[in-house]
Amino acid sequence: ATPPAAPVRPYGDAAQRSLRVHGLIQRATRDELSAEALDKAVRAAADAVLAAWPAAETAADHRVLRANADALDAHAGPRLWTTGAHPVLVRAAQSLWESGAVVASVGYTRRLYEAAAHHLGAAHPDTLAVRGDLALRQGRAGDWAKAAEETAGLLAERQRTLGPAHPETLLTQRDLASWLANGRD
Repeated sequence: ATPPAAPVRPYGDAAQRSLRVHGLIQRATRDELSAEALDKAVRAAADAVLAAWPAAETAADHRVLRANADALDAHAGPRLWTTGAHPVLVRAAQSLWESGAVVASVGYTRRLYEAAAHHLGAAHPDTLAVRGDLALRQGRAGDWAKAAEETAGLLAERQRTLGPAHPETLLTQRDLASWLANGRD
């Protein structure tokens, strides 16, 4: 007779499930890969970090994941923008916001917007989405003037690229009216 199978249990806590690679090994690996192989490795690493991100905000896991996203951005920079903004960058900004790090989230989102505009152009849909996130976070943080200013720029770009009757343009007009109304209170 075959003995019963042992129950499958997750291995260790989050720290034990993580993988760490010494900086010198990382550098040597990056230096030895072809451009094509490095592009694939960056995409795989970014996809893996995003896939590991739990839905609920837990401080320890998310700090590690945000640190991984930052390291990818620092070392892979433009490779995370080849087909648009890699979602791990947007998720890191969202995670900062959800964790209550309002000022850090606004700053991160501003840098993300600047990077998107640089790599993708001002009219790219990902750039416009990040700009909308920036305005929203500024407004919810209480800086209605900055939110209105950013939303006005976003509105001009959406009117130019999407037209005045496009649903995204109309939603942006509504947002601008809201930030302007809040600023008058």
